[in-house]
Amino acid sequence: DYYEVYRSTKRYSGYTNTPFYKTQFGLKRYYTNTKDLKAGTRYYYKVRGVRVIDGKKYYTEWSNKAWRKAK
Repeated sequence: DYYEVYRSTKRYSGYTNTPFYKTQFGLKRYYTNTKDLKAGTRYYYKVRGVRVIDGKKYYTEWSNKAWRKAK
């Protein structure tokens, strides 16, 4: 089991099809973003869980979107 983190600078769009960050299988349950931040920019995040059963991926519902402004 692991989590996929997606990031955008737009509130309702701009998320790519590939995750911005993936946790390692079952080892990490949090993420602190320090990668490629621009001061004063607001970043929006959404997260979903992934479970692999017999080689097939099953996804959870998307999390609520969260945002943070870079300092």
